[in-house]
Amino acid sequence: MKGWHLLALAATCFSGTTVSAQVVEDPSLAVADLVVAAQPSDPTEASTRLARSTYFNDPAGLALGPDSQEQIWFSCTGRVQSVDEMVKQTPVIFAGTATSASAFVTQDRHWVYSEFNVTPDTVLKDSTRTLSAGGSATILRPGGGLRRPDGQVVRLKFGYHGYPQIGQRYLFFGRSEPLLNGLPLVAAYSLGSVTEEGVRDLDTDRRLPSFAGMQPAGLLDMIRGLVGQRQ
Repeated sequence: MKGWHLLALAATCFSGTTVSAQVVEDPSLAVADLVVAAQPSDPTEASTRLARSTYFNDPAGLALGPDSQEQIWFSCTGRVQSVDEMVKQTPVIFAGTATSASAFVTQDRHWVYSEFNVTPDTVLKDSTRTLSAGGSATILRPGGGLRRPDGQVVRLKFGYHGYPQIGQRYLFFGRSEPLLNGLPLVAAYSLGSVTEEGVRDLDTDRRLPSFAGMQPAGLLDMIRGLVGQRQ
């Protein structure tokens, strides 16, 4: 098991379910067309696109076609990860606002993946030494929407994965994969724009720590403190 499958942290196995290809309105998903997008003309961009597409290939998955149905995957039981473990094991941690989203069909045409452009405002940990406040970052996550030729959009995703919303600020935990020129997402937490709402967990994966209800400033201070203890 390689690549993005490992993003589910301590999962011991995976199971999946395929449901009917009904239209499900899900504005959180970026949508890819069934036709694989042409490679960029710029050699560097083309290399990055190929690397990302290959990384999210799913050789065991079903080939995508005009009659593709929804695929919602759920992991089997796994060990719950503590906050301290997640901070220690995650190479990149930062707060920032999602500014755009796109989805792409993988090279093997068995899956889709999503990209989110993010503007960081607070960098708490960065083993890549590439992030800065006001700069840019690309978050990557398996799954997204697939638009069939008949216009219907079906979901291909892990059932417990959420997807960043444009204009929303999050605390991101990302993996470092230099060849991808982007950060595969481990977990994210909405920092919100309304103080009364507090923090919201992006995912429903119970193996991840939950910070729901905390005040954004308090969460950032806590993570900053844990990062500082390990420097």
